[in-house]
Amino acid sequence: MKSIHQNQQSIQWTLSPFDFQGDINAGQIFFSRFEKVPNTFEMYEVDIKKISEWLEKNFSDEISSKHKREKFSEKEGEEMLSTIYVFNDEIVLEIASSMMQMAYGEDSKLKGELIEGMKTFVNKEKSGISMIVQSKMGLMPKDLEIKKQDVDLSLHYNEGFDAVDEQLKRELSKEDGSGLYLLYGAPGTGKSSYIKYLIHQVNKRMVFLPPKVALNLDDFALTDFLLDNRNIILVIEDAEELLKSDNSARTSAISMLLNLTDGILGDGLGIKIIATFNTELHQIDPALMRKGRLKLMYEFNKLSIPKSKALLEHLGVKKEVHNPMNLSEIYYLEEHQYELNKNNGIGF
Repeated sequence: MKSIHQNQQSIQWTLSPFDFQGDINAGQIFFSRFEKVPNTFEMYEVDIKKISEWLEKNFSDEISSKHKREKFSEKEGEEMLSTIYVFNDEIVLEIASSMMQMAYGEDSKLKGELIEGMKTFVNKEKSGISMIVQSKMGLMPKDLEIKKQDVDLSLHYNEGFDAVDEQLKRELSKEDGSGLYLLYGAPGTGKSSYIKYLIHQVNKRMVFLPPKVALNLDDFALTDFLLDNRNIILVIEDAEELLKSDNSARTSAISMLLNLTDGILGDGLGIKIIATFNTELHQIDPALMRKGRLKLMYEFNKLSIPKSKALLEHLGVKKEVHNPMNLSEIYYLEEHQYELNKNNGIGF
């Protein structure tokens, strides 16, 4: 993913050091403190904990003040959201999530030393998955912790899936090129479980795109994000609404999807897209199926009777199997399946 971005355009600043959400803002603090419009420099995919330790160890004399934004939750306890360092040398530096933003003056002498030092804390490990979130710096990737899945594919999926897995990993690992990968099937057949497994099998960054965000795929902010993060893998789960064919008119979002997977943007950005869905295949826009754009498509079905028996035996569960079973059925045998009472208009 692109790690560094510099911006020297004029920006409209206010005298308030806070943004519209009440959050501390590095650029506005710079303007309030030094009474001039700053230049900005950004760095992505950095280890902010190591940067913070490095700054406080090596630049304590140059730091005039430090400002923190924290939150508390029952699950996580105290959590640092962002830290801002104000330097005497016309520099205000903010670190948050996995990115850094520096606001600086033209005459700053420390700028070069700080940037070169922080470059050593850019995460070089490409694998893993992030989620696109909105921050005051724009759209940015926020790391998600997904535990490595130790999955025996031959046990959990039907015959022939090993070959599909090898092809998908080979295609996704290519450094360049774009393309669309469609994984579909009924709920509970293992699509999401497989993606969790896949995250740690491909040495390339994956970014999870929520379905509602995907419906705005043509949004300028998202385009800007993709320009800054080339050669990534976008993962869109439950993508029915995005992929469905509309007989009246093609949406701008699906037009953008077509361009990203086999068009000018696709060639320029090198973005691969994995989309999962539960709907019938005939409802998907046929343009997505065109050769050259669609690199792989696989339907996840219920496990065959022999496969279901083998997995249950592996799990130490004794059960008669007379029909194919979903993975969710096998793993959650003891849980009650709740259904709507169709005879009553309202039920509790």
